[in-house]
Amino acid sequence: MSVDRAIATGAGKAAAIYHEARPPYPDALFDAIVRRTAIPPAGRILEIGCGTGRATLALAERGFRIHCLEPSPSLAVETRRNVERFTSVEVEDAYFEDWSAAGRDFDVVLSAQAFHWVDPSVRVPKAAEALKPGGAIAVFWRLLVHPQPALGAAFHRALRACKAEVPSLVSLLDELDPIKREIERSPSFDGLDVSRSQMSWTYDAAGYLRLLRTHPGFIAVSESTRDRLFAEIAAVVAEIGGTVDLGFDTILYVARRKWLAPAWARRLPLPIRQFGNRILGR
Repeated sequence: MSVDRAIATGAGKAAAIYHEARPPYPDALFDAIVRRTAIPPAGRILEIGCGTGRATLALAERGFRIHCLEPSPSLAVETRRNVERFTSVEVEDAYFEDWSAAGRDFDVVLSAQAFHWVDPSVRVPKAAEALKPGGAIAVFWRLLVHPQPALGAAFHRALRACKAEVPSLVSLLDELDPIKREIERSPSFDGLDVSRSQMSWTYDAAGYLRLLRTHPGFIAVSESTRDRLFAEIAAVVAEIGGTVDLGFDTILYVARRKWLAPAWARRLPLPIRQFGNRILGR
């Protein structure tokens, strides 16, 4: 699968409203990440695709040092503005595929809503290379659910009526299983912990359309098509009472990097290696 970099960085065109339009992540999500990765206090995090810094802020407030990669310059500007009070956060304009660790290693490689945009031939092996032995990868996505059947049905009617195909709108779920398999099959990681959590959020019509404007798929369609789609959707929101109740299903993948002994240690007799592993808790 090739990654369309224009679509991947498309959210940058909505940078001014991105932070406001999208609901915050729940604290419980970051509590789970800290617990499952076993990151030490003041540990170092490499964040891939920080967007406007929603996840960055939550982790910086917990005292972690974070090096952020964001390929969209406009989103990177927003992140710098949002985290400017934290000297522990650095934001670099870069694609993960092109980035060099330059001898640095991290306790956690994190990606919020962005890991599916990274080239599949690179993402898992390069994440492993950036981690300390025993470090962890933590990647998560928040999937939008329409619990109101009328709105969900109208949404897809509007797409058909406007003869619109919105790139990446319905394909995210299809991206998650391949990433899961890549991590599970990687020789660099020990198993994979998968968890799901849910939250809900209520928008008025204007807020809901702002949320849709931040989606790369809607950014990718023509302005005239987007305006027709949004007019159809706004009419339905008015019909169902003027507000939209949304569900968000968050999927979190966490895996620990294997402890790889140096070559000289792997040549030691098995009983000695086993004793050493018990002492070190491996």
